[in-house]
Amino acid sequence: MIDHGAISMQCKTRLRPALLTICFLLLPVSSFAESADSAKTAAIHRLLEVTGAIAMGSQMVDQLLSIQAQAQPDIPAEVWADIRQEIDFSEFEPAMVHIYDKHFSATEIEGLLAFYESDIGRRFIEKQPAIVQDSMAAGQAWAIGIQEKLRTKLEKRGFKPTRL
Repeated sequence: MIDHGAISMQCKTRLRPALLTICFLLLPVSSFAESADSAKTAAIHRLLEVTGAIAMGSQMVDQLLSIQAQAQPDIPAEVWADIRQEIDFSEFEPAMVHIYDKHFSATEIEGLLAFYESDIGRRFIEKQPAIVQDSMAAGQAWAIGIQEKLRTKLEKRGFKPTRL
């Protein structure tokens, strides 16, 4: 009998680094009210709204889980669905806001807003999901090539890598 709970925990453990990477790749933000003044907080919320950061993060989580499900067909679809239900990307919002609050002044946030509300900024937002998707696919292909090179080099030196 398959222990879905154990499989679910293994999947979560394996996916955690990838999900954190996705979170930090996202551009926009939300707010830690205690660290940002109210005008800056409002601007950060507007930036988040304009760029659709949380929706993009959720889409990237969906793509990552789909890739993992294809790579691990022995794990039932209902386990992946259960894992997805437990991932609420909006919970990461406060951390994102804190990071942007830390690294950008209110003036810089306003500049980002001006950009994203411009024609070219809206075009960037429109194209960003496809860019991220293509980048993830290219990164995955690159990583597979590196793994093969590493496996070959280790085997030439007499090692037998079991997991790469």
